[in-house]
Amino acid sequence: MSYSSKDVMHNANLKQVINDVITQMNNHGGIAIVGSPALAIGSSSKAKILNGAFTVVRDGVVSTIDSAETAFTATTHDIADGKEAIFLVYLNGSNAITLLKGDDASADEAVCPDTPSGGLKIGEVKISVTGAIFNATTDDLDAAHVTDTYTNKTDVPIALTDYSDKNWLYHDNLQGVITDMIEIVANKDVPRLVSNPNLAIGTSSKAKIKHDAFTYVLNGAYTTITGGEVAFTATTHDITDGEGAVFLVYLDGSTVKLSKGTATTGGTGAVCPATPAGKLKLGEVKIVTSGALFDASTTLLDAGTVTDTYTNKTDLVATADFSLSSFGQEDYMYSANFKALLDDIEEDLNVVNNDKILGNPTLVIGSSSKKKVKNSAFSVMRDGVISLIASTETDFTATTDDLAISTGAIYNVYLDATNTIKILKGTATAGGTGAVCPATPSGGMKIGEVKIVVNADAIFNATTDDLDSAHITDTYTNKLDVFEAIA
Repeated sequence: MSYSSKDVMHNANLKQVINDVITQMNNHGGIAIVGSPALAIGSSSKAKILNGAFTVVRDGVVSTIDSAETAFTATTHDIADGKEAIFLVYLNGSNAITLLKGDDASADEAVCPDTPSGGLKIGEVKISVTGAIFNATTDDLDAAHVTDTYTNKTDVPIALTDYSDKNWLYHDNLQGVITDMIEIVANKDVPRLVSNPNLAIGTSSKAKIKHDAFTYVLNGAYTTITGGEVAFTATTHDITDGEGAVFLVYLDGSTVKLSKGTATTGGTGAVCPATPAGKLKLGEVKIVTSGALFDASTTLLDAGTVTDTYTNKTDLVATADFSLSSFGQEDYMYSANFKALLDDIEEDLNVVNNDKILGNPTLVIGSSSKKKVKNSAFSVMRDGVISLIASTETDFTATTDDLAISTGAIYNVYLDATNTIKILKGTATAGGTGAVCPATPSGGMKIGEVKIVVNADAIFNATTDDLDSAHITDTYTNKLDVFEAIA
């Protein structure tokens, strides 16, 4: 997907700003980390920093970062007695976890060093020492003279202040457009879900709503809320026999709460109440009762009189949040090409913020059948609705997906509008050289690519050939659609 309106770029700095916005769109709409790195003291070695497994999206490529423990660097990472320092924890260009120490400082004066070019910050570790130096080679992080603090945090992607040369902002309206673009990819002051809360009937009490542990990001900081069960409010949440209502499930601070919408006959047309300002919507639970009052204090959600429906859903980044139509004065649009460019970016910004992958599809050769492409279970957000995609194995299409001898092609693996996994073959080339992935069909969501190359011994028969056959070379890439920068 590309933006062809290049002649509008009368200023290199303006082009840089827009290309940086596009970069963040390709980094999962500014949320490159999916899940929480869960930084903590090491378990196998208390002299190291432990991270949990998590997923990252970098330039559209989805990768799983395994749980690991990272050692400090001898001498370089030592801290003088009575001082403190903040260590940047980041992924380098190869997705290797790396530590970078900030300067020694007095209490509460330490600052985290900047992330090196090409790196992705995943957190900070602050170490203070009293009574001895911090010896990066030998000291355990729970030693008596060490105070260690772990923060899961990434860089806020970009800000308008990052750009010193702003003479191109000759019109306040243009500045407003660019500022809104940046604030959306920076997710400024707006919490965003990065995992699936998996709302369901309670297990310890079937009169409650259960949620799994989930993670959200706010201004670059990642917070994980532990799983729990939420009770209804007595009387307030009762539903009259024969009626139904939709309950909003949302996060307020660190507490998951419920808010009841207006009840209707049979629940027909019942709507979810609006999320309170500054809170994070996790989902909706619709309850319809027939044959008895729904008593919020005592009625079990699996009672014969109750029909309960659970939807994992968060609020959309709506077009109204960023739309060119909201900027009434448009005389800054001195070029139809420039207006078309901004309009395209507006639409794509809203898409990448409402359609996200919340886990790694992990495409591989099938296990029950080596003729198929296997994916692991993962969650996706589409138009704000979060769905779990089960692990499955997908067939190629007979004849259509065949390859002639000595050719290769890239197959697009995507979810169609109903979240069914589909495979679409690209144009075959000699030896697979220069083969490109076909465009994702309208309404689809790309989750990866499979490249298949066959040698001169045989064709690829999509009906019968195992993908580990001697004449086949198969390569799997977990990758989303990306937007091309303006050249």
